Amino acid sequence: MNMSYLDPKIDLVFKRIFSRADLLLDFLNAVLPLDAPIESLTYLPTEQAPQVPDMRFSIVDVKCCDQNGRVFVVEMQMLWT
Repeated sequence: MNMSYLDPKIDLVFKRIFSRADLLLDFLNAVLPLDAPIESLTYLPTEQAPQVPDMRFSIVDVKCCDQNGRVFVVEMQMLWT
């Protein structure tokens, strides 16, 4: 029997799997080496326009805020960069 699975590293599949923010929040707190746990997150549009002219667009998945008030973005990557 040949079973095919959706690859969770593909952006659309990742967002579908973690469409519930509470699941994604628990997952990120479990796998990321953070000093303080993430308290809240916001799903972002795929492309973010830069605030500074002449800078390139960035592609991000989730904006997070931790217990220390730090704000950062998390992006699913296919390759380590």
